[in-house]
Amino acid sequence: MGTLHLAHYLGPVGFARPVHVKRFHAPYASDPDFVRALVRGARLAARVRQANIVSTLDVVAEDGVLMLVTDDVRGESLARVLRRRPPGRRLGQGNAPRRPGEVVSPRHACTLVSGVLHGLAAAHDLRSKRAPGGIVHGAISPDTILVGFDGLPRVTELGMSRLVDWLQTSREGRFRSSLGYTAPEVARGEPMSVRSDLFAVSAVLWETLTDRPLFAGSNAAEVLEGVLSSSQVQSPREHADVTEGVAAVVLRGLARDPEDRFSSAREMIDALDATGELAGGGELSVWADSLRT
Repeated sequence: MGTLHLAHYLGPVGFARPVHVKRFHAPYASDPDFVRALVRGARLAARVRQANIVSTLDVVAEDGVLMLVTDDVRGESLARVLRRRPPGRRLGQGNAPRRPGEVVSPRHACTLVSGVLHGLAAAHDLRSKRAPGGIVHGAISPDTILVGFDGLPRVTELGMSRLVDWLQTSREGRFRSSLGYTAPEVARGEPMSVRSDLFAVSAVLWETLTDRPLFAGSNAAEVLEGVLSSSQVQSPREHADVTEGVAAVVLRGLARDPEDRFSSAREMIDALDATGELAGGGELSVWADSLRT
């Protein structure tokens, strides 16, 4: 959709703040519906100030140029972390599959997702005329979760649900990277909601625990078919060494009926906390810092 740049926000008396700038390609920058959706979403996201949210700072839309400016956070997407090889294992060594937990332990997985839920709780709780039901992310996936080298997980692309709607109904198609994390009701065309965000978070947790995507396929149609047709999701305990308490949280978040899921991000946070599987801040920071290498 565009190019990502590291830049500096310049101010008076030599003030400079490092930022990320996403510059959209011309077809998007010249589409008034796309620009309108981006600006509206960014305005909403800019109102959320929470440590687990990557802050939206500005949108530049002038003279055919469209840019989204956000905080510069040093880290890696969870998607890239999940693709990592275990320490000490060379590429192609025995062609053995990576065992679940080798890169992200269950404690780290639960703690990362708890942080993501804290960020979403702040967004979901924000009420405004444009978002009377709070801000729904709409595209949670390992690609939109940033694991900071400081040990703090952060949610990126908040406020882009309007953009997702635009892409799903335009000739450009949908966000394929997040299709496997789409709640069944959203895949059927129903509106996004707080509970559809929680389904996506639970799908991310399932994948992080088991080291395999919950819904997979060789193309988007196969992934979508899995989302729509899976009447019952396997417990993560079938694929990884996960406690019954953690598995119960994951499966409730993945309930087919939205009413059977957690009612809020805060309720899911409490459920994860009750499992006793959350790592301390120092432990997570040491692990996250090791991702630099």
